[in-house]
Amino acid sequence: MFSKLTAFLQQAAEITSQIVLGPGISRTDEFEQHWKSITDTITSNQKEPGYRVEDSLKRMLELLKAEEQEKGDGMGPCLEFVLQHKLLDTLQTVGQNNYPEGMRLHVVTFFTQLLEGMEQSLLPHISIHQAMQLLFCNVEGGIELRAESI
Repeated sequence: MFSKLTAFLQQAAEITSQIVLGPGISRTDEFEQHWKSITDTITSNQKEPGYRVEDSLKRMLELLKAEEQEKGDGMGPCLEFVLQHKLLDTLQTVGQNNYPEGMRLHVVTFFTQLLEGMEQSLLPHISIHQAMQLLFCNVEGGIELRAESI
């Protein structure tokens, strides 16, 4: 029952992304567009009406998981993008500083779900290991459990 619900929700998310982003967009392009939206929000510190960083982070996780299921043991282009462009380093910095306000919780959630949700071990990748270590060792004041939508 739960697996059917999960499959239905994933299919609904894919259909929604095709409607919003266009039917011909690749998984990698969608992943990069979500990252660009996040970085635009972080650098401008202005919220677009209806846009939530946590939704983009969640969709990026879904894309990474779908890519892994499709590729198997190999590394797909979305994960390569994460490693080459040092996304986790950027997220670590944003999370550590909790800037914009509320980002720490979203970043910690993203990191946790990334490590839990992927079949292959990601910690041996130096860029992932260092970002995780810096985030969890240097977070001052703990993680606030209440988050505002960014």
